[in-house]
Amino acid sequence: MFKNLFKKLVEQGSIEAEIKIANIAKFFERIAQFDRTSSDKSVLSFLENIELVMSVSDEVSATDIDPDLDAVNLMTAHSAKGLEWPVVFVANMVFERFPSRSQGDRIPIPDELIRERLPQGDFHLQEERRLFYVAITRAKESLFLSWAVDYGGKRARKISPFVLELFDDPDVGESKHKLTPLEKINRFEPVRVQQSARIFKRDSLVRLSRAQIDDYFTCPFKFYLASIVRIPLPGSWHFMYGTAIHEAISRYYQRKMLGEKPTLQSLKDDYEQSFRSEGFITRQHEEEKKRQGNETLKRFYIEDRKSSLMPDAVEEDFEFRINDILIRGRYDLVVKSGGGEIMDYKTSQVDDQEDANARIKKSTQMKIYALAWQSRLKSIPKTTLIFIESDIRASQVFKQKDLDKTQEMILEVAEGIKKGVFKAVPNPYQCRNCPFRDTCPDSLA
Repeated sequence: MFKNLFKKLVEQGSIEAEIKIANIAKFFERIAQFDRTSSDKSVLSFLENIELVMSVSDEVSATDIDPDLDAVNLMTAHSAKGLEWPVVFVANMVFERFPSRSQGDRIPIPDELIRERLPQGDFHLQEERRLFYVAITRAKESLFLSWAVDYGGKRARKISPFVLELFDDPDVGESKHKLTPLEKINRFEPVRVQQSARIFKRDSLVRLSRAQIDDYFTCPFKFYLASIVRIPLPGSWHFMYGTAIHEAISRYYQRKMLGEKPTLQSLKDDYEQSFRSEGFITRQHEEEKKRQGNETLKRFYIEDRKSSLMPDAVEEDFEFRINDILIRGRYDLVVKSGGGEIMDYKTSQVDDQEDANARIKKSTQMKIYALAWQSRLKSIPKTTLIFIESDIRASQVFKQKDLDKTQEMILEVAEGIKKGVFKAVPNPYQCRNCPFRDTCPDSLA
């Protein structure tokens, strides 16, 4: 019954239907969270849980942040913690909005249960000031703070005291903008909703990340759910574990490039810092994966000490064009000598060299990486997949015909997106590994 409803919404193809799909997905995520954490799995207990969540105004982010997607990320300052962008806008910098009025804790916690030392003075104001610090330090290059005198109502608004503190100046020389009569009239025009198939096109270019191309090539409907409807996915332990390993190795090589001598302990500390307790089946499962990660990194450290590998770049962004298509992505490691080599670390389980060789030959990801390199340096680099769990490496220098076929595939993907073709292509293997296998009405899993 649910899949029939889902299929009807998909067939509508409207923005309203996409919003409904995302909300349904969020509801099922709530159910999954409740099922993992509650001993009483009755409907009544679930309803009480939902009521409690709503009473404290808890919200689940509708989408995960995709650093490869060229788009504006709209989020709360809480959600921005740990992330960075070249340009950040902090809106609503108005007294009694930021900082907001103190409302007290919806669920009060006794002081004796709090391990940290509680700050003295106005606790709420200090928390809001720390949150403001988080917001403004997310900007790498440019920071914009905005506020308005009129938000509706009778009273004119005052600028936030945090802005005055930031500049240490009671007169920050703010630039005020007033709407012209024509702009005021235009505010009442109906909003023209962009068609979902066009959201990736801007400035006559279709902008796609490497991962999005891979998604569409695997299954257009997977791309539709992930990048257009942007259905939120529950935390996966595979993703959390792989990300922590990846971050630790990246920082390890960044230290080497800076002339430091990273130690096994610094490698493990970076892993511990990046490791997130989300998506694991049980506490025992989480501890086992954490232990496995430490053992994997120990093997990596011993093997790297034997090698002379010194990358020229770590986590290097790239972009290149094919006609009206702009493709973006990021290399894990780059070595520029000897014709060039692009390396990518994988935590997926590979136990023999034959399997590893087969994977890199079929890898759309590595072909796109090689195509990006060729577009800039006019040569085809060596590409290497490093399966970190088993320390098996597979390398490939793709032929020109391989890259030509990849370019044709990218053109077909972009054309399908522009035309709004998002029909599912069920495949037993792909469906089994698809994060939307329980949502997709055409899944063969």
